Amino acid sequence: MTENPAARLRARLDPARPALAMAAHNAISAKLAAEAGFDAIWGSGFELSAAHAVPDASILSWATHLAAMRAMVERSEEHTSELQS
Repeated sequence: MTENPAARLRARLDPARPALAMAAHNAISAKLAAEAGFDAIWGSGFELSAAHAVPDASILSWATHLAAMRAMVERSEEHTSELQS
């Protein structure tokens, strides 16, 4: 049974060792962060707005945000799957 991303993150959280997270603004940067071995990858409106060359002022739609986050999860999970194979 494959754990979901939230369960994998919770398993890595340890009060004795802070988790290292990397920001990503698209699927390629998420894959690079996964390949580099970061404990977590996050995407925010700031990174996404910067990638689309617009101010971080809620200009991009939620659909755009969701599509970008889904693409980031898919790419980082592809890398995780490659490591487990």
